[in-house]
Amino acid sequence: MTHIPPPPPYQRQHQQYTAPPPPRRKSRAGLVIGIIVGVLAVIGAVVGVIALILNAILTPFQQASQDLRDALNNGDNASATSESAEYWITERPRYDEMVTVVAGMYDDYNRMLDDGSYTEIVGTTVNGAHYFHDFLRILLDEVGGIRFGVLTSSTDPGELDDIIDSKIGYALDLERKLHAGEDFNVTIRVERADGSVYESDGSNRSAILTPREAEAAARSFVPHLDANGTYVESATELAHMFGLELSRDFERAYDYCTRRTTSNNTIAAYCIVHPHVVWINTGFWGYPGFQSDPGFIDAIKHEIAHHRIGQICRTTQPVVAGELAEAVTSSYAVVFLGADGSELQHSAHSPTPQYIMSDATFDIATGIGQDLNCG
Repeated sequence: MTHIPPPPPYQRQHQQYTAPPPPRRKSRAGLVIGIIVGVLAVIGAVVGVIALILNAILTPFQQASQDLRDALNNGDNASATSESAEYWITERPRYDEMVTVVAGMYDDYNRMLDDGSYTEIVGTTVNGAHYFHDFLRILLDEVGGIRFGVLTSSTDPGELDDIIDSKIGYALDLERKLHAGEDFNVTIRVERADGSVYESDGSNRSAILTPREAEAAARSFVPHLDANGTYVESATELAHMFGLELSRDFERAYDYCTRRTTSNNTIAAYCIVHPHVVWINTGFWGYPGFQSDPGFIDAIKHEIAHHRIGQICRTTQPVVAGELAEAVTSSYAVVFLGADGSELQHSAHSPTPQYIMSDATFDIATGIGQDLNCG
């Protein structure tokens, strides 16, 4: 601060001295504010320019991002709408038709089972009945799925319609196979109330007789001469009743039954090791003319009797027959297959006395066939 001294002791006439005001200080705050304002103005200008540049660059990306968000939102909404649209199979146009075809078909064929008219389709054999029962079991499984299964719903009504179409088509094709006698190509396993189990592969075996059915058919079988004047066709038909084939490759029989011998007196042979073939001996002294003799059918029945005794006793030489096995076999052919006993007895001449039948051989054969007595 500057000090101003007091006035001198003298004064000039009519002159008044007034001290000048102290000099005013310049404000630094104003300067700072001014600088700041200036700087801010420059920054504002720069930011404005940058904003314009960024706006020009980012606007397309911002728009694209917004478009993407809109698309995703629309997709979410569509998904939500799809999930909320639930369709039930019972509401589909062909549902009632499916019930009528599948369940109605089962009811119709089940009535045929009750009144016995199913035999017009599959015959009267046991295997025919099994085949028809297989058909009903398969169909019942489909009916159960419709009547008692989990009610199906889906967000895709077309898929439900496909399911309905497939079930209708399956039932109709199953019915077609039944009438055509085709295999069903399914695996069936049923446990009965008594604990026993029934199993099937759905094959049609209605033409294959049970052993007892085959024996009954053999007893009533009437052979006939074929176009060649032989009983070969009849013999083949007879063998087929028991699931057997006739083969003239006779030497092959001894590939299986290696301990057997043969001679030109042997008409035919059966080997339990290869149980589905009756071997015809083309080396037999009466071949091929013997095939035109009714005795040829009786000879085939003798071999079939070996097959049946083998099925029952698991051997063609059961203990109960002892050394009378061949005569017992001929007796079985007479009793259970309807063979001509006199023809077989006529063939049992020397050197084959073991073929001669007697009351004892008939008793043994009857015990095997009726009582399953193998000794």
